Amino acid sequence: MLGATSKLCLDVPPAAEATPKQSLGVAPQMGTTPGGYKVLYGDTDSLFVLVGSSVGEEECQEIGKGLAAGLNAWWRETLAKEHRLESHLEIQFEKHYLRFFMPTIRGTEVGSKKRYAGYVRIAAEAFEVEFTGMESVRTDWTTLAREFQRELYRRIFAGET
Repeated sequence: MLGATSKLCLDVPPAAEATPKQSLGVAPQMGTTPGGYKVLYGDTDSLFVLVGSSVGEEECQEIGKGLAAGLNAWWRETLAKEHRLESHLEIQFEKHYLRFFMPTIRGTEVGSKKRYAGYVRIAAEAFEVEFTGMESVRTDWTTLAREFQRELYRRIFAGET
């Protein structure tokens, strides 16, 4: 499993997903970003970056915006140089997860595609656990199993015992 504190999610808007499937796939190959932040997972439309627990929330927002701007510049330069094309791809900083969990693919240290849970601030003193692809959002699991997973992650992310 990939567990982390202070993780950023950079995202390609749905309208831009029709671009070549290479998209953000190059970023995970780099292993780290400018600034030395570890790439946890990336695919054609999103990139998850670990910034670490010592970085404050406001600084994480700025780092995320800077990484998105850097990737946009890289795509503009690369497409112009290698293909003589103007880039219309816009990578956006989507959110900062205060805590994050992504199950790995069995037998590897690679994150499962489109399966994760994250803890985000939604107001000054309010937080929310977001799930993507986990049992809590699947309709083929029982209500009890979905509710149990939601509450378990909420307690873990909130630091409750």
